[in-house]
Amino acid sequence: MGAIIMIVYEATKQSFLEDVYNDQVAKKIKARLGFNVGSSENESWIDTANHMEKILRDNIFPNDISVAMEFKLYKRREGTHNYSNRIQKVE
Repeated sequence: MGAIIMIVYEATKQSFLEDVYNDQVAKKIKARLGFNVGSSENESWIDTANHMEKILRDNIFPNDISVAMEFKLYKRREGTHNYSNRIQKVE
């Protein structure tokens, strides 16, 4: 089984912090994916973004670093899909 991997969210630290504050991260991910997900997946994106925001708010990280989230879509034999997401990078 192969996986389709795509970056579904990418922004500078400053833009990410603003997106978290304005509750835009999950909305931007859904827009990039082009399909809706269950409420638990949506809540996991919000929760992850809130945790990352607490870490990235530290001034040790410059405002122009990149923050990205990756999404993996796995194809099953039956033709249905399974997916997972994770924080991919902080550069």
